[in-house]
Amino acid sequence: MGNFFTKLRRRHIYRAAVAFAVAVWLLHLASGVSPVFAAESPRRVFLLQGQSSAEAAIQGTAEAFRQRLKRRSSADFEIDNNFLHLGRFQGAENENLLVQLLRAKFAKAKPDVIVSIGPEAVDFMGRHRDELALGIPVVYCCTPALTKDAAGIRPDIPGIVNSSDWAGTLTLAQRLQPNAKTLVVIEGAPGIDGRRDEEVFKALQPFLQKYEVKRLTGLPYNELVKQLSLLPRDSIVLLSRIFGDGDRRARGLEVGEDLSNASNAPIYSVSATYFGSGIIGGSMDSFAGQGAAVADLALDVILGRDPSTLQHQAALPAQYRVDARQLERFGFTDASLPPGTSVEFRQLTLWEQYLDTIILVLLVFATLLGIIALLLFEIRKRRKAEEARRVAEEEADLKRRELTHAMRVAALGELSGGIAHELCQPLASILANAQAAQALLARTNHDKEAITEILEDIVKEDRRAGEIIFHLRRLLRKEERQTALLNLNDLITATLGLLHFELMNRKIRVETHLEIDLPPISGDAVQLQQALLNLLMNAMEAPLGAHAQYRHAIDAEWECRGVDNRPWARYVTRSAQTGF
Repeated sequence: MGNFFTKLRRRHIYRAAVAFAVAVWLLHLASGVSPVFAAESPRRVFLLQGQSSAEAAIQGTAEAFRQRLKRRSSADFEIDNNFLHLGRFQGAENENLLVQLLRAKFAKAKPDVIVSIGPEAVDFMGRHRDELALGIPVVYCCTPALTKDAAGIRPDIPGIVNSSDWAGTLTLAQRLQPNAKTLVVIEGAPGIDGRRDEEVFKALQPFLQKYEVKRLTGLPYNELVKQLSLLPRDSIVLLSRIFGDGDRRARGLEVGEDLSNASNAPIYSVSATYFGSGIIGGSMDSFAGQGAAVADLALDVILGRDPSTLQHQAALPAQYRVDARQLERFGFTDASLPPGTSVEFRQLTLWEQYLDTIILVLLVFATLLGIIALLLFEIRKRRKAEEARRVAEEEADLKRRELTHAMRVAALGELSGGIAHELCQPLASILANAQAAQALLARTNHDKEAITEILEDIVKEDRRAGEIIFHLRRLLRKEERQTALLNLNDLITATLGLLHFELMNRKIRVETHLEIDLPPISGDAVQLQQALLNLLMNAMEAPLGAHAQYRHAIDAEWECRGVDNRPWARYVTRSAQTGF
């Protein structure tokens, strides 16, 4: 009794809402206000859907309809969605209110075409076409052919009907469950779904002898769920489209999910409404395909084609469609499926799910590896170049040092006679002093002061010979450059000492002006001495190019001058022609 009053209360609320909407539209029409359109008005499409907008099937059909219109035509379409909710609110009184509301809408803005979606909307338009849409083209989709014929749809209403391939659906079940013995058929309330149930058994008649058939027809919802939970695992369950149960309560998309969760056996259906909500699948069409096909019909009608020339009840080809999640749940394999089966809702692997991202990461990684490899190649190439340059510099330095050494040896070779004379002088002096010391020691009376003088001369001459030999050895030896603090005056004096005999032999006078307090300089003694030696040799060779009757008197001057009170050394050579 409580359910009866609740249902009655809902009907009264719905009727009041419809009556209020009709009144608002009539008041708006009486105001005489007409809509303002652009120079070219958009094409108006009126979608009339029998069930609630919450059903995914309805949403998919409407979206496919819009996308198809957009792809096929660049025209501007104004699409008006309307839901009749006929599954919940039935009866002549409700339909009369809906007729008034729709007539008011059509009087306000006449559509170019009416598209009925679903069996409820198709039946509604079949009953009220002359009252609602006289002169307005009508097309339809998503309804079984039996329902359309029973409603007496006229030939000038083209449409797309569902492909209810029950025989194909049972064939799919037999491929997956070849050893099944029980066939269970689930049907709705006889008064609501009776015509569809007759269609099911008519299609299954050739197969019924093979199975123990169990019909679950018009049961209360809870009892239906309980019966399914008691079925053996090897049963085949076929689910018809249920709009109402044994309690006369309207049912929608939740039927597929609830029954699939409760059943121990796989459930199959030809209704795409339940596909994806828990059933294994079946031989069916798709709502997206229905939406696209009816969009083609609507566009043909809008463009002026006579509706009576279009196909009255076109059916899309059915296709085997299965849910991969349910296959895995019941342990079925793809190998058991009929050829051409569409396996949907498959859980993608990480590779499949993130393929684009993985490829992008791999490309980035490969690019980075390429950059790193290029950098390493450049570093290696640079190191090789630096190593080659270092080796070349070492070889050049070695050649330079060898050349410098050869130049020193050559210069000293030219001065060998003078150097030998320079060595002979201290050695001869040492010999003479030693002989004099022997003569003094042979006497009875020794003159200690004379002997001391002789010994000091010997030591002095020995040091002089040692310095000459030291400088010669340093010039002849191959050594790395060594920088040290030097006394420039000592370096000049030692170099002039090596050239003393040669200068005397050539009758060349050298004047030096050396600063006593000259600070030490930093440099390589050998290289500086070589430079001084080369300068002096060049100065000595200069007169050789003069005429025979002339000689050059060359003055070599070494000066230490102050610039801003800063001491520095400067070597100056001067030559003057003198005749002999």
